[in-house]
Amino acid sequence: MLRKITLTLLALVLAGCASAPAAKSPNPFAPFALQDSSMSQFNGRKAYRLGQVKVTLDQAKPNDKFPDSAALTTLFSNLVAEELQKNGLLAATGEDAIEVSVDIRYKRVFMGEAVGLNKGFGGSRFTYSSSLVQNGKEFANYQSEEMTVSSGVMGNLLTIGKQLTMTGSAADELKHIATYSRAIASTVPR
Repeated sequence: MLRKITLTLLALVLAGCASAPAAKSPNPFAPFALQDSSMSQFNGRKAYRLGQVKVTLDQAKPNDKFPDSAALTTLFSNLVAEELQKNGLLAATGEDAIEVSVDIRYKRVFMGEAVGLNKGFGGSRFTYSSSLVQNGKEFANYQSEEMTVSSGVMGNLLTIGKQLTMTGSAADELKHIATYSRAIASTVPR
């Protein structure tokens, strides 16, 4: 009787293992979600070129001391390309490359904007989506969570001081843009 129960349990375990789904092949473009399953077998060198970079600027009121949407697009494009180059991911001229396109939503906050003062850079929020394109076809995409910049305890205290005195400048904002550009480049698959 015990032998029959043991054989039955063994048969059930073996049948369960045999019917388990096959393991999915790993995604070579993680954290991007693949839209084209044939790219899961990609094993070549990943070299990229920066495609379209679109920046949507959200701010309460314009301030001519800070970059507008077109200037932000140029800044982000240059800084992301620089980061890709540093990481050894930017394709050489003429090399077959995967295009990386980025759509950025950037919210700039000025100190005093709620009461119409619009003085001094107070901070920013940032989200972006990115897509990978090869031979004119998008095959993978990525959507970020909302991000803000944290400068550590001392940096945050300095930021609070600038916010209270409304002395945050375009140079302070450039530090945020550089941080966000590094974040974009860091998600590009190696």
